[in-house]
Amino acid sequence: MNMDIVTCGEMLLSEKLLEGAIDLALGAYELNNPNYERVMVTVEQLRLLVPQSFGITPEGLTWEESFNSPYLLQPEQLSGLNCIEADASIGSYMSRRALEQQYNIIHGNTITVGSADLLRKMIAMGLGYGYVSVHGEGGGLRLEDGTIPVVACTLPGLPLTRYGQAAYSRTSPYLEYIREFIRIFQENILLQEEKIAAALHRPMHRLA
Repeated sequence: MNMDIVTCGEMLLSEKLLEGAIDLALGAYELNNPNYERVMVTVEQLRLLVPQSFGITPEGLTWEESFNSPYLLQPEQLSGLNCIEADASIGSYMSRRALEQQYNIIHGNTITVGSADLLRKMIAMGLGYGYVSVHGEGGGLRLEDGTIPVVACTLPGLPLTRYGQAAYSRTSPYLEYIREFIRIFQENILLQEEKIAAALHRPMHRLA
């Protein structure tokens, strides 16, 4: 059996699945249709990442401390500050839109990027704040000198996790292959989580 992998923005995943353009959709998206099976496959940690240079977080607060216990900001503290956001091609776009809908924040300049890695890198460079998924080891935020000049923050009521799902039609002719693919995918995700948890010496998030 041949398998074609199609990439698109997560906003389009459910649409393509319902149209029959794809047999399996993997990502963070909304789908409320009883004719489709949904399986949760990933748990991402979301943080509002703020450069230390912005001066709105406590001096001396380290990345490790703030990731485990995000520093609580008020929405008005972000007013006028530059913001870096994802475009519609990556999952962080939907998280960013949810942030805009929940809080009335007036930004300074807004920079839109097409890569979550670039988004994190620009935050670490002090070019703006952003709301994006991140691991505790600070991947993409560490500068050449080994420091992470970023504080993990949150806002009142801001979600700190994002769930990725696999969805497929209950009547798909490829059910056996789809379910086997999901099983293999989950095993590989679990293996990566175990490696990260071991490196950070903390428990990982398991999906039921």
